[in-house]
Amino acid sequence: MDFTLAEEDIAFRRDKREWIRANLPDDIAVRGKRGFHATRGDAETWTRLLNTRGWAAPAWPEAYGGTNWSPLQRYFFQLELRAAGAPV
Repeated sequence: MDFTLAEEDIAFRRDKREWIRANLPDDIAVRGKRGFHATRGDAETWTRLLNTRGWAAPAWPEAYGGTNWSPLQRYFFQLELRAAGAPV
């Protein structure tokens, strides 16, 4: 079994990491990295930002506003959100 990642998966993860770091407000990221639960305002702000890209519900079917990402892509997205301190 070959667990080597495809270049497009590596590029996908890099793209999401860069976008999250460029768009996640610093105050929200700091609270998230320190282990604080997101405030309602934090969650609303972040959800609005994700909605600008259509990423607020990545596991939903595309017909209902989801992303049509593969399970691996959704996993990478969650990893990058956690690493950045984004609200869950």
